[in-house]
Amino acid sequence: PAAVCKLAFLSNPEEAAMAAQPGYGLRAAVGLFRGLRRFFEMVP
Repeated sequence: PAAVCKLAFLSNPEEAAMAAQPGYGLRAAVGLFRGLRRFFEMVP
């Protein structure tokens, strides 16, 4: 299985500025990981 997670649309100036900040990618990855971990802890 695979999934595509779009975290920011670079055509949106506010989201592009947010994505350009140092550490954005790491924070986004950690957030996705935590959400997936929480989901799979609830699903048998």
